[in-house]
Amino acid sequence: MRIFLIVFVSIVAFCIVFLLTISLIVAKLTVFPKLRTHEYEKTLKNMTGTEKLEAKDTQFVLHDGYIIHGKFIPKENSNKYILILHGHTSNYESSLRHALLYHELGLNCVVIDLRGHGFNKKVAVTMGYRESQDVSEIINELYKQFGDEISLGLAGVSLGASTCLLTLKLTQNLKFVISDCGFCSLKDQMKNTVKLKHIPWFLVAPFLNMWFFILGKFSYKKSSPINYLGNNRVPILLVHGSKDEFVPYNNMDRIYNILNCRKQKLTINGAVHANSIDVDKQCYKDCVEQFLKNVDK
Repeated sequence: MRIFLIVFVSIVAFCIVFLLTISLIVAKLTVFPKLRTHEYEKTLKNMTGTEKLEAKDTQFVLHDGYIIHGKFIPKENSNKYILILHGHTSNYESSLRHALLYHELGLNCVVIDLRGHGFNKKVAVTMGYRESQDVSEIINELYKQFGDEISLGLAGVSLGASTCLLTLKLTQNLKFVISDCGFCSLKDQMKNTVKLKHIPWFLVAPFLNMWFFILGKFSYKKSSPINYLGNNRVPILLVHGSKDEFVPYNNMDRIYNILNCRKQKLTINGAVHANSIDVDKQCYKDCVEQFLKNVDK
């Protein structure tokens, strides 16, 4: 009986250690991911045309001393501004193709590296939680720099989109938000992420949220926009590719259905994750232009 008990305890201990290890690996790949460099992003073929943008270096020093690096792309004789956020593992170079579109529509553009990305100091990526706090500070700083009378909006892709939506729980001082292929629930997104990596969810589920808190002081709840959007009043345009497998298409409908603000959604047929603007830029541009006109009414 004693031997049986020892064997049983040993098996349970092994299973717990195994599950802890698997979930820690997944958590580290999320919180401390391998990052794309600015040089790599510049080589991508979908960056065509961005070289003509006259971008100026800019940075924002946050209340904790952390420095956010970015670019400012001015538009002459315009009081309309947009802050653009990139996706997980990327940097502000990837936002320039969106900046090109917004600039053509008459907006001053600010693109930044999210916390832990690009030229910024390498720290934990918190899947929108700390990032949204940073963005809220930067919004306040933009108003200080350019005046309270400016029209300021927020746009993002993937993690950047979810960060935009999370920012709305901290400030409503925005003219609009454009969210392109953002996730609504971090837990559901992680389920899909490990599925795509062919890792059974039950191996990760028991301890992943614990590791997120240990590594980055965030959680499923804190990084899930769907928990905070019910009281939002800022107009939102949701964009999603119909063939997005990384952040499944139904995320857009789940967000749309919970919104009580002025809202609009755009499906880009055939687009996979984060490439809606590349698949049909004209449709994307036309929809954004009409959305911005409606916001101004």
